[in-house]
Amino acid sequence: MANITFTRIDPKDILRPALAFNPTATDTLVRIGKSKLFNFDSFNEDIPDKQSLLNTPIYDTIIFGNIDGTNQYEDINGDVFSFKPLQIDVAIVTISQTKNVVTTAIQGKNGTVKEFISDGDYQITIDGIIWIDDNIYPEDDVQTLINICKIPQSITIFSSFVNLFGVSEIVITDYSFPQQIGIRNQQSFTINAISDAPINLEEIE
Repeated sequence: MANITFTRIDPKDILRPALAFNPTATDTLVRIGKSKLFNFDSFNEDIPDKQSLLNTPIYDTIIFGNIDGTNQYEDINGDVFSFKPLQIDVAIVTISQTKNVVTTAIQGKNGTVKEFISDGDYQITIDGIIWIDDNIYPEDDVQTLINICKIPQSITIFSSFVNLFGVSEIVITDYSFPQQIGIRNQQSFTINAISDAPINLEEIE
């Protein structure tokens, strides 16, 4: 068996780049594989949800609407709008939250007294792209997403990242769809939303 030569790394110097590599000491792949510094047996890797049109891994997708059937919502005119779940494969999500805290100034004391009231809503920004594997505009999916953005109530969202924060319902506050020069088969968008959670109001007698 041929030996593959590697530079030995002194574990004591692993956080000191200038001293981490010793050009005079080498080791074989077999001995490195058995060392505690490189444990190949315990290496883990996430499994992609699917492959993109460019054959690159997709680790999270966003789905607007319930995935088990047609979704129905009522607009401000009372008209019923129906759509099938819309899946977005290319999207980046940013989530932030502000706590509801009341501060009170006390005479003769520097600073304030803080009183925690509750957690605020999550602020959610979704930057994504709708695209298809043809040189035509993805009009159907874009129109569906526009209609979803116009829904005057909370909508269901599925995303492993978003759901990690306990969010499954959002209310869209604003959105934008910029045109792109020289690109026909995709449409970028930005959606700003806040989290929504059902509240059970009990009748007080």
